Amino acid sequence: MNTPERRRHPRQESQIEVTVHKNGEKIPATLIDMSEGGIAIISDRELPPGTEVKITVNFIDDYSICGTVKWLQPLYKDNEKTRYRIGISADRILATEDIL
Repeated sequence: MNTPERRRHPRQESQIEVTVHKNGEKIPATLIDMSEGGIAIISDRELPPGTEVKITVNFIDDYSICGTVKWLQPLYKDNEKTRYRIGISADRILATEDIL
């Protein structure tokens, strides 16, 4: 049985290494899909809903995405570490020097 798509914007799947910046901390993650309204990442770190973050693509230094964590889903344990799928709303795009 197919369920109807609930997303407002179509998603583009990807596999891009990114860095999540949270209160001066740098957290490695993988961007797995993106749309006009937001992105989804996979990370070893739990980022609770409401957390404000900035995301930089590891091989592009020109800009970053500023957003807010909207949801968190534990995925699986890998070598005793839980991995998380995290949905982040894209609030605005910043020049990289504004986040570092």
